[in-house]
Amino acid sequence: MRLHGLGIGESGREGSIDNLLSHSARFVLKTFKAKRIINTVQELVAQQPHYFKQHDVGDGDLERLKGIIQAP
Repeated sequence: MRLHGLGIGESGREGSIDNLLSHSARFVLKTFKAKRIINTVQELVAQQPHYFKQHDVGDGDLERLKGIIQAP
């Protein structure tokens, strides 16, 4: 299980979508809207290798980033 530096939901620092959604109401977001935002972010993160290559990010850097930014 991945942990964040700050608490992000009812389960504290647990890095899960369910934990993230548990506090969506604090940001005046209905669950369906929060899920839509999460899906959009996941789609963009999945496209990161394409954009990084487009901007000449080297293969070594791409490998290091895979450990930090994980595509869904």
